[in-house]
Amino acid sequence: QATLRRALRRTPPAPPATPDRSRALRPRGREAEWVTTDDYPSSAIREEAEGTTGTRLGVGADGRVTSCEVTSSSGNAALDQAACRNLQRRARFEPALDRDGNPTASTYTKRVRWQLPEN
Repeated sequence: QATLRRALRRTPPAPPATPDRSRALRPRGREAEWVTTDDYPSSAIREEAEGTTGTRLGVGADGRVTSCEVTSSSGNAALDQAACRNLQRRARFEPALDRDGNPTASTYTKRVRWQLPEN
């Protein structure tokens, strides 16, 4: 028992737990303005194409979009390309933070619904 007491006395106390400062990625600005009917490709208008493009955006530690992958097609290549092109150009984020509060890369999913503009 004396040996156990000596061992317990020599064991340093555990360091205090550091607070978790992690935070999820947050969109900046109005998402509805990232892709609008003004971005409708003229070829898709002529074809009267509509649909929904599902995307996965890669977002860097600086909050800027680094990549865009179409995860579900609208059924029209021009609409899918326009969705990624405009999201990469306009979408901005407050970056995700790791446990220590440092900005870190992340991903964000976004669906773009394409509806023909009214004449």
